[in-house]
Amino acid sequence: MTLCVNIIIMEQVVEFILQGRRITAHDIGLVKNLIISNPSWNRTRLSKELCVRWDWRRTTGELKDIACRSLLRKLEQLGYIQLPKPIHKVHKNHNPTQRNQVEPVLHSKKLIQSPLKNLYPITVQLVEKGYGLKLFKYFISAYHYLGWSGTVGENLKYMFFDVDQRPLGCLMLIAASRCLESQTPR
Repeated sequence: MTLCVNIIIMEQVVEFILQGRRITAHDIGLVKNLIISNPSWNRTRLSKELCVRWDWRRTTGELKDIACRSLLRKLEQLGYIQLPKPIHKVHKNHNPTQRNQVEPVLHSKKLIQSPLKNLYPITVQLVEKGYGLKLFKYFISAYHYLGWSGTVGENLKYMFFDVDQRPLGCLMLIAASRCLESQTPR
């Protein structure tokens, strides 16, 4: 007597949000396939390829490869994939404790004791590079209770100056999350 048994394995439906992107079982399969098919690729190469295939870009048109690497690390933590080992560049005189320290920037620390109306017009400057960015980072590292630890994702940084171009303060606006749902798989 022959016994035939049909085993039906139901594929688990996988769908959740990571890094503001909907991830499906098909996406996880693509990631696994790319890792297996390209054993020489590092995490950066893998994330850039995924961004191209998913057309995952910022509004400026640049690939969202940093967000993609974060997504890949989260998929690995959840047990869905196994990433290639990270490549750590060892810099000469590298001190991990100084990683987020910001070099001091010369600026006036003289107390401003004047009515606000005497500071007008107050200038708001978008800072992206150069002295303005260095000053911004220093202000955050020196005067904010959390210090400077870098930024992730899209953001805008502003410096405020009085009529005499004395720095008054700074502001950083960070892009809002596109999803308010739980980012943990159910």
